[in-house]
Amino acid sequence: IMAFILIAVLGLVSSVISAILAAIILVEMANAMPISRKSKIDLVVIACFSIGLGAALTPLGEPLSTIAISKLSGPPYNAGFDYLIKLLGIYIIPGIVAYGIVGMFFLGKANTKGQEMKVEDYSDTLKDVIMRAVKVYVFIMALVFLGDGFKPLIIEYFTKVPPEALYWVNMV
Repeated sequence: IMAFILIAVLGLVSSVISAILAAIILVEMANAMPISRKSKIDLVVIACFSIGLGAALTPLGEPLSTIAISKLSGPPYNAGFDYLIKLLGIYIIPGIVAYGIVGMFFLGKANTKGQEMKVEDYSDTLKDVIMRAVKVYVFIMALVFLGDGFKPLIIEYFTKVPPEALYWVNMV
């Protein structure tokens, strides 16, 4: 049940707190759980699918949804903050719940062989947690600066490339 709650809640919350932050919370939670390494890997993979799916619900979750909202903001769609939730929520929310159920069944079989599971010592101090948060903030800030730095190059060269060519280059 803990796996279901973790997967479903992080999937839904990732649309508000961003996929990156949800993934960091996932890793910390999985690290603290008293399960085998294989079970942790299964949990993290399934939860990452849930987080990726849930992050598409609002422009805060991921860059692609932000781009979609900005491109659809004018007529005829007049997309606002909740546009993707209204449009895709009926598909995404059941998908997140389904990932939670799948994760619950994967972890339900985790300790069937009767082996004893020990909780690893969690020795992070408050300073470690704060430093990790600062590193994440600096990483996201660097991504924003990198995007702004490439903007003149993109405007000068990539806007002149036909969209079909960009599509196939991206596919490669």
